[in-house]
Amino acid sequence: MKLKRILIASISTIPGYSGGWTTPLDLLEKDYDVFYLVAVGRKGHYSFEGISVTSAASGFILRGNWPVLNRLRIKLFDLSFLHSLKACHKRISPDLVLALDIPTALACIRLGIPYIMRFHSEPDTFSREIIDRVVKLSIFSTTTPSVCVPGAHEIPHNVNLRRFKYTEAVMVKKAILVSTLNPIRRPMLFVEGIMMSSLQGAVVGTGPLMEEVRRACKASGGKVEYIPPVPRLQLPDLLSHYQVGVATYSRVPEIYQMKVNGYLATGLMTVVMPWTHLALRAPELTTVAQTAEQLAEKLNWIHDNWEQTLPIRRAARDWVHQNYSLEAARQIFASLLKKHLGTDWS
Repeated sequence: MKLKRILIASISTIPGYSGGWTTPLDLLEKDYDVFYLVAVGRKGHYSFEGISVTSAASGFILRGNWPVLNRLRIKLFDLSFLHSLKACHKRISPDLVLALDIPTALACIRLGIPYIMRFHSEPDTFSREIIDRVVKLSIFSTTTPSVCVPGAHEIPHNVNLRRFKYTEAVMVKKAILVSTLNPIRRPMLFVEGIMMSSLQGAVVGTGPLMEEVRRACKASGGKVEYIPPVPRLQLPDLLSHYQVGVATYSRVPEIYQMKVNGYLATGLMTVVMPWTHLALRAPELTTVAQTAEQLAEKLNWIHDNWEQTLPIRRAARDWVHQNYSLEAARQIFASLLKKHLGTDWS
């Protein structure tokens, strides 16, 4: 049977690197013919990791505080993306669009294109009226475990853990932080913690704090390394060169950090914030820290007691595969398609 075509559309997804690339592809590419429309990167059509990508990068960028001009820029961007979505939809003829953000869903509404809305994060920059409209007019909407949107169905925000090769390192030397480099995710806490510990470290990612992190790594004398983001399919190999995985984040009631699951599946001992999903749901499988000093203390303990962490690492591997299997997410998504679109999608 010919595969159904799904166009994944997003104004912010970076092909190969963003969560908006990794989780939808892991969810869909096994069962559907998937295409991407994005608004970043080099403009035009190209293939990345075997996926057809159309980039509608507009170039409407203004630096500095220019309220009127920036409002004009946003309107021009929205209009440009609207035209790109229309052209891409006509060229590909997808069976439906998976919108990864509200502006994309609003563009689908304007064009009369059937869409599914997938909320990756709290849509707190939009009014409740807009959010409700987007949910109401969608075929159906989905959220992740840490995002609450009335009327949307929760689908586990999982990745294909089979990509990650579990290993049991003989000794511990290096810790890694894979993260968007912004103030909320606190990458400098990791850098400072490594500098006070007996381990070496690496920060992988990009974002507003990238230059600050790069300068700190350069000044560390080789103790902390900065690594640019790596594509989805290359991350498992990178993680296999480290023994400890760290996840930092500002205080919240609870945060689901997908990278932690990759750490566990690879066999890394983890250090997380107390509000990370792992610390809250399986505290016996990790250790927690809130400050750079606490992180250094935990890293030193792991270094000095590495053999004692082996049962924890093995149990963590089993736990993450049992609780964050991609098959569970695929089954929920398939059942929603069947419910809303009929048996032709089963």
